[in-house]
Amino acid sequence: MRVRRILDEINAAIADLDQIGQGLNGVLRIATSMFALHGALPNDLASLKTRYPGVELVFDTWPSLDIISATQRGEIDIGVFAASAPPEGLITRTYCSENVVLMIPKGHRLSGRESVDIQDLSEEDLLQLPSGTYIQQIMEEQGRRHGVRLHKSYRVGSLDAAVAMTRAGHGLAIVPRSSWESLGPFQGLTITPLNPEWSRTKLLVGIKASQPTSSLAHRVFVELATQSDA
Repeated sequence: MRVRRILDEINAAIADLDQIGQGLNGVLRIATSMFALHGALPNDLASLKTRYPGVELVFDTWPSLDIISATQRGEIDIGVFAASAPPEGLITRTYCSENVVLMIPKGHRLSGRESVDIQDLSEEDLLQLPSGTYIQQIMEEQGRRHGVRLHKSYRVGSLDAAVAMTRAGHGLAIVPRSSWESLGPFQGLTITPLNPEWSRTKLLVGIKASQPTSSLAHRVFVELATQSDA
């Protein structure tokens, strides 16, 4: 899977850099949403490791709700996740903004539209992402808000699976535009924008509010938040 290959490349780079340089030392536990890896995050982590070669990063991908809970409990040090507002007990900064789009087969009745709204999806089968992902949250919230019952198809755990299942006609997929732009286009598929009033979301970088400002986690949080402003 592409996400797993990206993770392997990050971890390999971390292992190499851990052997050089002096300075800040320690172990830092970071978790991020799967699709954040399709944006600037891998390069931002590499920049951090260049500045702090003595820091060992323990890195994984989880759904946003799991990242928030684990950060609140102190099980991870820094989380990169989607949320409409700063979660209780965390200090957050906006890492980036993201649009989600509808990935569909070429020639589908919704292709070529200026945008698609939630009501347009009421008769479509939609592939499900893992529970707790921010895309799943957006779709469920919009369905409730507009009284639209969405038809759920198979659950998929990666972009590769979503591409394969959409191409085979098992349903349509909601994916971040950055995923399409960084890894696509995919043969036989196209994307259509969703209503911009609800399809734009924020990725936040956050740490537990009780983290001392002198801690490794707080220092790297500031660095990562600053990179997001660049």
